[in-house]
Amino acid sequence: MTIPPLIHDCLNTWLPVHTHHLITEAASLETDLRCDALVPLDLSEALREHFGREVPDAVIERWETVGDVCRTFREMEGVLA
Repeated sequence: MTIPPLIHDCLNTWLPVHTHHLITEAASLETDLRCDALVPLDLSEALREHFGREVPDAVIERWETVGDVCRTFREMEGVLA
């Protein structure tokens, strides 16, 4: 099981180690972690905690899939760098 490169790059760049571990763990439980895979609740909470200051609540509330999270990372790449 490999995490798609876009997601993996985003995680390595922006997320703390413990949060990265959560999604790696989630990936190991799925046969295929696609961009339309739902974000597990514990990961969603960790993302909210980590990005709460940089990302508006309205955006975080729309994070339902891994693809949603990746799109936010890409849109905010310059802001968070």
